[in-house]
Amino acid sequence: MKTKFFVPVLMIVAVAFTSCSKEESGALEMNLSFDFSKEYQGWSYDISNYTEGEQQAIAFACKYTRLPQPLNTNKSALLLSAKNMGGDLFFYIRRQITGLQPNTQYSINFQMELASNAPSTATEAGSANDVYVKVGASSSEPRTVKNGSVYNFTLDKGVKKDSDGQDLKVIGNIGNGTTEPVYSLFERNSSNKTIVAETDAMGNLWLVVGFDSNYKSRTSLFISQLVINISAI
Repeated sequence: MKTKFFVPVLMIVAVAFTSCSKEESGALEMNLSFDFSKEYQGWSYDISNYTEGEQQAIAFACKYTRLPQPLNTNKSALLLSAKNMGGDLFFYIRRQITGLQPNTQYSINFQMELASNAPSTATEAGSANDVYVKVGASSSEPRTVKNGSVYNFTLDKGVKKDSDGQDLKVIGNIGNGTTEPVYSLFERNSSNKTIVAETDAMGNLWLVVGFDSNYKSRTSLFISQLVINISAI
């Protein structure tokens, strides 16, 4: 399956980076802010953990579109939508960051605003507890590769939907913070997780935001804002 790329019309709203080092080899800190209510740039997307022949039924979509009702439909966000045909499905966005110190360990913190119609209080099958948000970073490009008839994710995201991996960590599920099955905005962050990754020899690092699903139907959610802080250790 070919990886899709966002049409480069959404720009990073605020990107600030500073270096405490006297050397000019790269920044020791970056503060990245992506406001998907405006325009976007640089993110690509893909899915994994599915079997050959399921692509059409999964009908994965990732696009810049208006928020649904009862939210403010005059604002836009990044929609991710996919139908899980089996026991597991992982869909994700990724972006490469350049200009960091080469071969250096960095601590990464994620903050995001999402919209979901999955009630936080539901406990039955198909509830918010069946889809978890995972974030992480790596010097290697996160990709989907085919092994036999199965398409797998190249990074370690954890064996279970609600478990951490070496590269990606769980920061919560997609519960919307209400008792109602209507779209509501809520936040997730990685403040209680340790996310550390080392840059490559060129000072590059890949960032990943993904959703690990066991929900045996379609999941559609929106990312409205994403803030990522990167600091050398």
